[in-house]
Amino acid sequence: MSKNDYINNIREAMAKIEASRNAIAAQLNNEEAQENLKNALEEEFLNSTLTDETYVNKGDAKDYYSSKYRLEKYKSLINDDNEYNLYLRNLYGNANTFLETKTNLIENRNYDPLTDFVVEVGIITEDTYYKGSFISYDEVILELLNGTCTIDFIKVNGLAGMIVGTLSKDKIPSSQGDVRLASFAGLGGGRILVWNLLKGKWSSFYMSNLRRFMSDETSDIQ
Repeated sequence: MSKNDYINNIREAMAKIEASRNAIAAQLNNEEAQENLKNALEEEFLNSTLTDETYVNKGDAKDYYSSKYRLEKYKSLINDDNEYNLYLRNLYGNANTFLETKTNLIENRNYDPLTDFVVEVGIITEDTYYKGSFISYDEVILELLNGTCTIDFIKVNGLAGMIVGTLSKDKIPSSQGDVRLASFAGLGGGRILVWNLLKGKWSSFYMSNLRRFMSDETSDIQ
């Protein structure tokens, strides 16, 4: 091999190394940009919909579990969501039987240690801010079916996590329809599957690790 060929080979090798470095750098920058975008979206969503100012503008918080609005909403959801209605019919024979047999889906109910988890709960409607201090698995599913929810929880690794998610058919890609149907039954062990709106993919959390559950029915985040 001549001296010139040797030098050319070294130059080609160095060029390949530099190209690899640039590709890795671009990938890292892209991942960082995606993370920054996700954080920005989360901050914008929380600041625009879940601030103390939002609550103040709607007056004093009302107890969610003594409100007629809660059960009326659940009944409407069950009737309007055909897939969920069919799921309930397969389990209970009649979708209305689901509401009639669930002790945690009654008006003016109290905390039940058999079904409820102690969690900060907030429900924001167009004119009212509802508040609660506990929630059941069934109610979390129904609230997710209704629209956008913010879920603060503890990950299995002990770190804090947050999901802005939903199970609303209108906000989940049609290609994910089968997974949505499977999500009604959960993943077992009190683990709930939810479509993560900020990440554009499925996420999950355990009810036992849930710390704060907020549903903003005025949000149009998709």
